[in-house]
Amino acid sequence: MLTYIKLQPSEYAMVISSAGIPWAVKPLIGLFVDVNKYKHTAIIISGVLIVSPWVIMYSGVISSAAPAALCITASSLGLCVTDVMADALLVTKVR
Repeated sequence: MLTYIKLQPSEYAMVISSAGIPWAVKPLIGLFVDVNKYKHTAIIISGVLIVSPWVIMYSGVISSAAPAALCITASSLGLCVTDVMADALLVTKVR
């Protein structure tokens, strides 16, 4: 990404650190997951949210730091939601 988008090291650090934002609010995501009764469908939607930003980035549409940060944050959010959903399904199966 450094060479393709031609990011400076400070911009690259901002892009990569934006991936941690969804994980910082994971407990709040857990609250919304607990009231969602369509967990399997939400996992599929989250999977699309994980993959689609990377497809967009691969297509070459992204040319600066802000859209790259948005794509990586969206993908991380999808992964975080999937992780919370999987934890919720595991807890219901164990009970």
